[in-house]
Amino acid sequence: MNTSELDELDKDWPEQVFQDLIPFWHRWIDGLPPMADGTINHYVIIGREFCSFAKGKNLTPRLLAEFYRHVITRPSKLTKKPLTSCAASRRMGLVKSFLSWMALMKFIKRDPSPYMPHIRQDPPKAIKLWSHDDYLRLVEFCNDKLEYQLNLWLIILAYNTGMSISDCCLLTWSEVALKIDGPCYIKRIRRKMKARTGARATCVIPIIPGSELWVWFKRMERARGLLYPEDRYQGVEWVNQDAAESYDTKELKRSFYSLFKAVFGVEVAGRSFRNLRNSFCSRMVNSGVDSVLITKMTGHTRLDQLSAYVMPDLRALQDAMRTGMKWVEQHPNSTDVIEPEQPDNVIRPSDHKAI
Repeated sequence: MNTSELDELDKDWPEQVFQDLIPFWHRWIDGLPPMADGTINHYVIIGREFCSFAKGKNLTPRLLAEFYRHVITRPSKLTKKPLTSCAASRRMGLVKSFLSWMALMKFIKRDPSPYMPHIRQDPPKAIKLWSHDDYLRLVEFCNDKLEYQLNLWLIILAYNTGMSISDCCLLTWSEVALKIDGPCYIKRIRRKMKARTGARATCVIPIIPGSELWVWFKRMERARGLLYPEDRYQGVEWVNQDAAESYDTKELKRSFYSLFKAVFGVEVAGRSFRNLRNSFCSRMVNSGVDSVLITKMTGHTRLDQLSAYVMPDLRALQDAMRTGMKWVEQHPNSTDVIEPEQPDNVIRPSDHKAI
């Protein structure tokens, strides 16, 4: 909207000024569906930013236009660069939902959110992967370096299971089955989706006996009984105590960054630990594994969630094309339409004339 249109709206806009919107923002969050702790904290941070900006100001379309300019121009605290259009759109979307709720609850007389500026979205970025050669290079580099043993364990676990950094770090022995006379597997509810979907986000990931991952779990199991209960972090029997203690710390993030940079140099640009999950999902799909089975391993509740992690391989696409062409050659009348048979007591449209 241009300045003249905002001036015209301001003439008849009711006064709705708040000195402190934080209590309303928290009340709005409390009414939302269950979310992960990280998501709630993110909502709270955005709420503080907007409530601080709107303090003592009238909630009008002009205020939203000013907040929009503030969002797209202010630098990020982490990157020191302006926010991406996706991050800016997420902030404005939350503010819009909050103001709509304020109007619905009759806290404000008129909702300014329909006049909110639209943020043009950037095209989605290409999915980043770690190839198997990249994985082998990382393992070889870390094998004889004591300072990277924790990183090595987490990389092996994530590459072979597709679990996120939080699920890898916070894995407990109660979620791992290493049976001598039965199947070995990990059964865990994804931490990020636990509050939102509950048991539906359960992932079951087989551990192949004799595999690299199985050998590492056996090593961990031997050291399992060497730790006294009082020495366990938070009193929980984690698979890796160091991983649980260092989860979500700047030191762990820095160690992965330095590791990737030491092995790949500038080639590491744009890739992170999370891309190991992309590699797992892409590997499963490209090898022909049924997508429903993959979602049971990744903890996804819908197939479209899985597709966001998958980068199709050209050879897999060629194999799919050959399979389709082979089927067409064997069934030349595959385009024929099969009409369902109707029972005799059903009146067909052609019978109306006779009636």
